[in-house]
Amino acid sequence: MSTEADATILGTAPREGSKDDLPVGTLVGEYRIEGVIGEGGFGTVYRVIHPIIGKTAAIKVLKRELSSNGEMVSRFIAEARAVNQIRHRNIIDIFAFGVLPDGRHYYVMEFLEGVSLETHLRSHGGRLAVADALAILRPLARALHAAHARGIAHRDIKPENVLLTFGDEGETLPKLLDFGIAKLAGDGASKHRTAPGVQMGTPAYMAPEQVHGKPSDYRADIYTFGAMVFEILTGRLPFDGHSAMDVMIKHVSAPAPHMSQTAQDLPPELDAPVLHMMAKEPDERPSSLLEAIDALVEGAERAGVIPRDRFAKLGSGEASALGAKGPTPSGFSHAPNQNPSFAAAQSARGPSGASAQRSSSFSSGADKVTTTSSSKRSWLLVVAGLVAACLAVFLIATLARTKPQDGAASRGKDESAAPTAAATTAPPSASTPAVAPVVSSAPAIESASAALPSPNIKLTIAATPADADIYLGSKKLGSATEALELPRGTKSVKLIVQRKGYLPKIVEVVPDRDIELKAALQPAPQKDYTF
Repeated sequence: MSTEADATILGTAPREGSKDDLPVGTLVGEYRIEGVIGEGGFGTVYRVIHPIIGKTAAIKVLKRELSSNGEMVSRFIAEARAVNQIRHRNIIDIFAFGVLPDGRHYYVMEFLEGVSLETHLRSHGGRLAVADALAILRPLARALHAAHARGIAHRDIKPENVLLTFGDEGETLPKLLDFGIAKLAGDGASKHRTAPGVQMGTPAYMAPEQVHGKPSDYRADIYTFGAMVFEILTGRLPFDGHSAMDVMIKHVSAPAPHMSQTAQDLPPELDAPVLHMMAKEPDERPSSLLEAIDALVEGAERAGVIPRDRFAKLGSGEASALGAKGPTPSGFSHAPNQNPSFAAAQSARGPSGASAQRSSSFSSGADKVTTTSSSKRSWLLVVAGLVAACLAVFLIATLARTKPQDGAASRGKDESAAPTAAATTAPPSASTPAVAPVVSSAPAIESASAALPSPNIKLTIAATPADADIYLGSKKLGSATEALELPRGTKSVKLIVQRKGYLPKIVEVVPDRDIELKAALQPAPQKDYTF
């Protein structure tokens, strides 16, 4: 909803004579400028630091001439809003917004060190091995699905808008940037909505409905995601041409090519998932990006590729601060140089054809497998120890149950055979130590084992529609009609309830006990997509 603050921001125009550059040491809000990171068509990104607590951040300042453009300021605000509605680890965090004394608008975001996916592709010959690509694509798909569950479509997915960073353990942490033209479903706040017939997005990746300037939703993101997958795996865009118009016409009318025909070393098992994403009609695409990425991963696994969560770190000199990019390619024909590893495999192909090439192109990152196997061995030792301990407890409990019964039977026989001897048996002397009877330990062990909680909790979801699918992250748990289980824990997890034809819904739960909940999905808006 629109607020008075929005109205004030939208109506503020920069004063004449203000300069675009902010000198080092300038205080912007609570942060002090340390230097320029990068500059683009919409504004400048600065590295800043909080002078008291020492927190490093980045500030994006809208260009002076754009700060008087209500539509541009509205998009600037929408980007900050969209990011904060989603709040996903693979989407850059924006946590403050303001206006400079000269009227320019800015927001404060997390400072990231990494490299854009566009630059990373260029430095690797234009394409990535399948396993490395999936390490980037899977978290991006989860982030976009989280956005879609909040009713937000990005509408400009491309390698340039993905920043590659890495966690402390070497895991890949791609960050999705630039929600500047994101569409917030049901947002009545924008005074500058996209008018019918206005094209939004980048021509090389645009969905057919975007080309026509028709209303688009999360299904357009599924199409552009498929186009980006095509580029990452083949090193070429799905469509090229002499002009932007040529490319857009092909997005509307030309069938998407098969990746295995564009790059013959790729397995054909990857073709169908990408073709499904790039269907011309929105209703013919996967119902969600989780469904789409799962199909891609399954195809890769059928081809013998083992997906992983990390890949070789950035090369020397490749990492850079947020916003640093190489020169933007001119034109729309995209035929990057072949990766030497792929070229060598091509020249070495023998009678086996594509299979020989496939084994070569999928072998990158073997050093990571070695590292992972050592950590797996450590975990195996821990698991083995736990299993041994459990067996020991089981044997003690078994002995405790059987020995007292045997002793009782023996005593019964002796007492019936010689009651006089039993009556004359002397009590133990004070010097004889008393031994605790074994029989008392059995109930204690049984009660202790009975007190251990089940490792899983029962999950019951009354969904509307009743046969909605339930996901935990990208893993499908099953249908709402089934008896489901979740690993027991004390940390909250996000469940995704979805069904084709409906907007997905996120439900946050703490799986520390059995859960029963309701989830009613809203029908997805039906639009006329005839061309």
